[in-house]
This record gives sequence, structure tokens and C-alpha cells, in this order.
Amino acid sequence: DSILEYLNIFSLLDPKDDCSGINSKKDDEDREELSVLKQRLSNHVIYEHKPDSSKFVEHWTPVSLSNAQLEQYCSILVSNSRSLYQKNDPLNPLSNILLSLKK
Repeated sequence: DSILEYLNIFSLLDPKDDCSGINSKKDDEDREELSVLKQRLSNHVIYEHKPDSSKFVEHWTPVSLSNAQLEQYCSILVSNSRSLYQKNDPLNPLSNILLSLKK
């Protein structure tokens, strides 16, 4: 963990936030600032990855969608909702959804 890594993450999450005041030189201050940055980042984390929770890596990317795109996306999810709840074959419904979204 480094302060620079956290500052880079915050610049992606909120480009307007310049994280002013974060530039200490002493180790004690660095640890304190790192702790503050970790706490601030935890406000953006929906859940923490547990080692035994899933073998899939999940990436969240914020995007802007038009109303038509949002309606189409929701329609695709609703039409595949029954398949998504099945535990025996989790990949096939996801593949179908991805193919539908690419169209």
C-alpha cells in the first residue's frame, strides 16, 4: 500500500477531488495518512473480497447510459433473471447476457 496508489484511485473515482493536504514526509504521518485514505476508500467499496467467496474477478466501471440503453439493459437482465438464479450453470446465462448486450 502506498499513498500514491490511493491518490491515483481517488483521481479516477472523483477527478475534482485533489486530496489536498496529503503529502507528508515522516513515516508516522505517512501511516496516519494511509489510514485516512483507506477509510475514505472504504466508502466506495460495496463489499470486500473474501478468499473463499468466488473464483471470478469482478470489475466495476462507472458508465453513462441513455434512457434507451438503460431500458434495454434492464430488459435483458429481467429476461435472463431465472437463468441467473440457477446455481448449476452460472456461466451460460452470463454468456447469453454478454452476447445480448454486444448486439
